[in-house]
Amino acid sequence: MKLLLFLIFLFVLPAINAELFINEVMYDPEGKDNNNEFIEIYTDSNLSGFIVADAVSEDVLQEIQNINSNYSIIVEDEFSIENTSANIYSVGAAIGNNLNNDRDIIVIKDLEGKIIDVFSYTKEFGANNNGKSLCRIPDKTGQFM
Repeated sequence: MKLLLFLIFLFVLPAINAELFINEVMYDPEGKDNNNEFIEIYTDSNLSGFIVADAVSEDVLQEIQNINSNYSIIVEDEFSIENTSANIYSVGAAIGNNLNNDRDIIVIKDLEGKIIDVFSYTKEFGANNNGKSLCRIPDKTGQFM
């Protein structure tokens, strides 16, 4: 499995845009997952029409809040965005087929279908059902904690 993840990153790395990357992932919040999962993207680009995919399916992003921020959050329907100071994009009822709690891969594609960033995780990374998320620490380094 580690070799597979390494190969994915090796082949996708040249396609990654340094000005747009996955910064945080909440894949297994406390309690029920529906309407509580999210993906935070660091970018100054409008993501309307971009695609977020997991290992099983993909969704087109629809903007629901636009503010002056370099952070955008991809959420599910009925996600509470009150007091959120980020651009918000909805994918409908679930991100992909719901972000898997054991392991999954997240892919961000631009309007032309070009892969912009990829992140895969396993529950061994942590942040599973404990109210915490996986975060890039510090921002932009490429390391997740």
